[in-house]
Amino acid sequence: MKYRTILSLLLGACHATVAPAQVQPGTTLLYKVTKTLHQTDMDSVSNTAIYRFKVLEQLPEGRWRIESTLLDYRNTRGQAHFDAARLHETSISSSDELLQLALLHEPVELTLGGTPPEQPELVKVLQKKGREWHIRKDHLQAMTSGLPYYLLQETNAIFFTYPKGQPTWQSKDSSILYSVSGAPGGIMHISARENTAKKTGGDRREYRYEYDWDDAGKKIRGANLQNNVTGTGLINGENKAFRISDNMQLELLDTSFTPPVVPATLKEMSVLFSFWSDGLNVNGETDSAKLYTAIAKFDPQYGRQKRYVQAKLSSLQSLPGEESHYLYDDSLRAVPIYLLEGNSSHLHNRLQNAIGQDADSAMMLITYLSKASRQSFRGWVQHSFAQELARPEKFNIDDAVAHFRKIGWPEQRIERMIEESKGRERYAGMLIERTAHHPDTLIHHVTYPMYLYHAAKNLRRKDSLQYITNQFRNLPPAVFKAGNAGRYALLLYKKLQQSGHPAEAGRLLDNTISRLEKTTADSTSNTRHAEQNILAYAYKLKYDTLKHTNRKQAFIFLAKAAAASPKSPEENVHDSFYDRALLGSKESYRQDFADELLKEGASQEALMVLSQQISADPSVLPDVQKSFKQHLPEKNFAEFFEQSVMRSWKTAPAFELQGVDGKTYRLSDYAGKWLLLDFWGTWCHPCREELPQINAFANQVKNDPEKAFLSIACFDNAEKVNALFSQKGYTLPAALSDTKVQYDYHVRGYPSKFLVSPEGKMIFLNYGTDWRKIVELFSNIRPDEKSSTVSKELR
Repeated sequence: MKYRTILSLLLGACHATVAPAQVQPGTTLLYKVTKTLHQTDMDSVSNTAIYRFKVLEQLPEGRWRIESTLLDYRNTRGQAHFDAARLHETSISSSDELLQLALLHEPVELTLGGTPPEQPELVKVLQKKGREWHIRKDHLQAMTSGLPYYLLQETNAIFFTYPKGQPTWQSKDSSILYSVSGAPGGIMHISARENTAKKTGGDRREYRYEYDWDDAGKKIRGANLQNNVTGTGLINGENKAFRISDNMQLELLDTSFTPPVVPATLKEMSVLFSFWSDGLNVNGETDSAKLYTAIAKFDPQYGRQKRYVQAKLSSLQSLPGEESHYLYDDSLRAVPIYLLEGNSSHLHNRLQNAIGQDADSAMMLITYLSKASRQSFRGWVQHSFAQELARPEKFNIDDAVAHFRKIGWPEQRIERMIEESKGRERYAGMLIERTAHHPDTLIHHVTYPMYLYHAAKNLRRKDSLQYITNQFRNLPPAVFKAGNAGRYALLLYKKLQQSGHPAEAGRLLDNTISRLEKTTADSTSNTRHAEQNILAYAYKLKYDTLKHTNRKQAFIFLAKAAAASPKSPEENVHDSFYDRALLGSKESYRQDFADELLKEGASQEALMVLSQQISADPSVLPDVQKSFKQHLPEKNFAEFFEQSVMRSWKTAPAFELQGVDGKTYRLSDYAGKWLLLDFWGTWCHPCREELPQINAFANQVKNDPEKAFLSIACFDNAEKVNALFSQKGYTLPAALSDTKVQYDYHVRGYPSKFLVSPEGKMIFLNYGTDWRKIVELFSNIRPDEKSSTVSKELR
């Protein structure tokens, strides 16, 4: 649910009379307003603002003109923080924050009383800022649509009046009962409660208002307004019960308050280098000329401020073309490390360079990265740094140089690459030693297992290897999990085998299997699926040690390896790619197990395993077909595919969406065809990069009787999509998301692709897979004339 939808619900309970009859024109009031909002399945929102209100004129029909000036604003939404007074250190994470920044220190005339008016003066101020900051049209429209409600809760409470001399009274519709206590002429307390006698079964609002009224000064000194709304509504694509709790507190301040100074250029820079502005873009892409102009303007004043430097680097990184990579890289190297604090992306990239240059700088970056993001730090260690310490011994720098010359790298860049490559070999060992013994628990835990393996790589003495093996076997659970110890234990197992220590290797393998079985049993662990992939390989290694001496026992471990292999795209996690690259393991052992089953004559069980293999990884289809043909030549693969494989897929959720071309697109329109669905957005850089291939594929299958394509633009609008298509000459069909379809399909990132079968069953295609090949492979499976008993066996 959107915030303004929530606000409209809450305002229904706000019955205070806006008619400040006792307040004289020219009166100035200063209030601190603190608001908190809690809603089901949403981040809590809390903000504090300070406003100056000046009463200008009384209008007919109980309406008033006032001037409102926002002097200060702070907001917290989940983990995101916004502070106008510290704008150089914060970012704009919501349209509400953008609106408050646009109105900060801007006197705005408002009309109070009766139905919320259009507030034309407020619209003018916002439109002026929109032009100055190049705020994107859709964001500006969204903010403008909510302006009639701007400060409505606050002003209704601040300019509250009551019938003088009456201890109790009711609202006009009798839904609220008011009472007042205290001596006239002093501080009086006013309470408002719902009239339970008037409450109906369908009433979803509860409210409790408390006001401290200065009867002598004719003004509210403080107030506490609580609103609760319950009901059902669309939340994250699902119709759910919800509860909204809204609280607002008012505090009268002394008019001598001095607001923080926020320079106009700082506000402009903050918006211009953000998602909310198109000021640096042309047709949705960062424009180098506009960016360089902005850098020339803001560098002299903000070139040493963290917020600006990080935003500038992100803009340089987003420039199209190969040269932009060099420009970003050079700029990143020139930035003092402390200015990268908190930005895991730039810290990660800078760290990649620092490894080959200076161990001290690299350690500083490692410390910053670990504090900026635990996940990013662990990813850097296990994905990037691990490759430095496990580089193939036959790595030839001359081959790399020849490759980069061939693709056009300048000689200066190649020379720097050579120097850094030599530095990596020199500094990587120093860094793993220092990180493994670092006083910070996180850094130590994440790197210690890698350190143990690195220390063992060059050892030959049995007692030394045995000591490190014992270290692995006795790692504390927290270190084993954080440091991905399963990977390094299996690497050490291989070294022990190669060094002629099979007994020690066997004990380490058994210990590793036992520990991985415990960690993968934890369904709440976010590393469970990656550890499960390592466990599958550990089972396969155990199979290899037993297959010549105890075939029956070995077969049990191969079955376990197949069972632990990814069963779905969700289990085939990104981290496992790096584990497989360093271990030399496979993505799945289902086909190995199926081949063994077929050799044993267990065709029915083998077919079920092969079915799981195809569903988990569609790209293995040719290998499965080959195995099927080799071991089951008398059976029909097409019938097996239809009866066993596709039958296990989920049914694709139906949809009816409006296209950017004005047409209506329904899932049912594609019945009988293989349909490739692509969820994307004009705001998504990887999505835009592959659009040329997407457009070519869409045109290729445009009139195909067996294949079809549809893209679904999410968090987007027809104007943006059509502008991009017009500029690039794209003609692919595009529907607009109804905000529900991506939740129905459980889209986890963009772009995301799903293949829907002619019968309406779907399978998710992992990002990076050759989706064109998969569509072609699946659509080419056709029944042949040979009869089959496959389906009967699988019933």
